[in-house]
Amino acid sequence: MYLSGPMTGIENLNREAFMLAAVALRGAGYTVVCPHELNVDQQGLSWHAYMKRDVQALAGCDGVALLPNWESSRGAVIEARLARDLRMETHTVAEWVTGRGGA
Repeated sequence: MYLSGPMTGIENLNREAFMLAAVALRGAGYTVVCPHELNVDQQGLSWHAYMKRDVQALAGCDGVALLPNWESSRGAVIEARLARDLRMETHTVAEWVTGRGGA
């Protein structure tokens, strides 16, 4: 499960929301790929470099969990569109955690 959501322009790149969502998804039994965990050793890269790394990680997952307000994020919109084009299940974090995401 790849975790996607807004980062740019949000304090601490929205790390708290990502980490709380990762904990909730893992508690529901999912294996989670979180961009903040992927990029911990890659500080200061360009947006494009982060996206290339994140899209590679997304492609190895079975589904995508979307944080609230994901539609406001250029990167999350790209990730959600790619996941849907690849016929991956894509739902909000809440839908996955409550079982309403089809899992």
